[in-house]
Amino acid sequence: MDRHGSVSAEILKGMLSDECLHAIKAHNKRTGMVAETLMDKALITADAVSGLIVAAALVMPNRKLSEVRLKTLKNKFKDRSFARNVDRKKIMLCKEIGFDFEDFL
Repeated sequence: MDRHGSVSAEILKGMLSDECLHAIKAHNKRTGMVAETLMDKALITADAVSGLIVAAALVMPNRKLSEVRLKTLKNKFKDRSFARNVDRKKIMLCKEIGFDFEDFL
């Protein structure tokens, strides 16, 4: 996982814009790239929230994404013992890209 941002960007080089490649690298701090643009921050926050959504789906009765509701996500977000590896600060970057927390979820 240390190199997935760099490796992914290298694979996609020539297929995506430099802005997209920078965002892919910057979403993983281990690459040394700093998140500067809205695209960078959007990918960071989307990556983090996807972990919360998948974790919430896995505890639903049928383990399906379609069962996850906004209320569930809000409650799971507040519960720091749930999905401990999900960085809630990264999810809150949604405010820096112009989204209200609830609208983003």
